[in-house]
Amino acid sequence: MKNLCQSLKHKNVHITFDNFFSSYTLLEDLYKDGIYSAATVRPNRKDLPVVAHQRTHMDHGEMKWRTKEHTGYVQWQDTKVVHVVSTAYTLTNVEKVNRKLKDGSVVQIPCPKPLKQYTARMGGVDRFDQKRGYYSVSRRSRRWWLRLFYFCLDASIVNAHILHSSVHPDECLSQLQFRVNLFRGLVCNYSSKVRRTSLEINFVRRRRHKADMKPTGVPDNVRTCSVGVHMPVELPKFQRCRLCSTKTHNKRSKIQCSTCRVRFASCHVSTNFTSSDCNGRHIVDDTRSAQS
Repeated sequence: MKNLCQSLKHKNVHITFDNFFSSYTLLEDLYKDGIYSAATVRPNRKDLPVVAHQRTHMDHGEMKWRTKEHTGYVQWQDTKVVHVVSTAYTLTNVEKVNRKLKDGSVVQIPCPKPLKQYTARMGGVDRFDQKRGYYSVSRRSRRWWLRLFYFCLDASIVNAHILHSSVHPDECLSQLQFRVNLFRGLVCNYSSKVRRTSLEINFVRRRRHKADMKPTGVPDNVRTCSVGVHMPVELPKFQRCRLCSTKTHNKRSKIQCSTCRVRFASCHVSTNFTSSDCNGRHIVDDTRSAQS
């Protein structure tokens, strides 16, 4: 942190950072260089007051604070206890923040000014952690380097999603949709398992009872491409209907979509054949013309 702030010395600027870097000694050194700072802090750091290590019950919005030289420490009860150190604000300054209760109502609770300003200035890093935690690939492991790999992989995906959203603002893909598209693009229908069918498209199947195995769905790039080529074809033997078969009711049919490779019963083939029912949407061609 000191190396990063070399160009800010004696300019009376205000910086914020998270609890990975913060300590009492660091804030004092920055203050001597004319740099004001605010940061969350881990309660087990050195030179913090005794109250930081004590676990006491506090009501929502209640706070405790201590000062030492130019650094102030404040402990505030939100959903969980938050620990903040600052050299930029007076700890007795209290402002109001909105919080939503379990019943959906919004109430205002007191909040120390250092913490409110920290939240306003540190939104970028906190939002990154939030996005990274939504669909994290991280798993517990005794091999410490795997955790670093998982973090780098999650960070790369989140950054790629942000860049994609900025370059293509009209698509508005959620992070989940982006991850699914990324996965399908990397896998390219590859499966290490031996294929049970000679079909061109191999869908991943869940491990269920044999009579209840269904493909997880047809990708949009297959389901919606080349509308007009989704035609019913006849299979050599009966197979389960993708739409109406259940655990207790096994419906079989010899009809399959020529492109999506999904089976469906004849009751779903009306006057107009649907291009993706298969998943059941776009109407395109007449079954009679297909049979002729």
